[in-house]
Amino acid sequence: MKGAELFGDQVSSGDSSSSNDSEDSILRRARMYQEYMKVVPIPIERGFIIPFTSWVGLAATMKELYGPPLHYLTNVQIRKFDQMRLGVDNEDVRLDTIIDQSKAEATI
Repeated sequence: MKGAELFGDQVSSGDSSSSNDSEDSILRRARMYQEYMKVVPIPIERGFIIPFTSWVGLAATMKELYGPPLHYLTNVQIRKFDQMRLGVDNEDVRLDTIIDQSKAEATI
């Protein structure tokens, strides 16, 4: 109940379907994650370069270095970015030679 009050959600009585409860639960968790990410500091300075061959690889390295996990929808989007590279002329070229690391991190 406190989590629902925190985000201004209305808690329904037991007559809602399990689908609605599931959706509400996902929305609550997404809001909680967004609030959590607002307090996580964004690293400004780096003393290292992250070599990456794919968007998924960059995301995994960022998670190792910075700690907080990426949002589910961010993971979906970076997988789409990698799929878009399949069949392109520069598919086998390392991604860090195509796009600047700072811009790639900011995109994620």
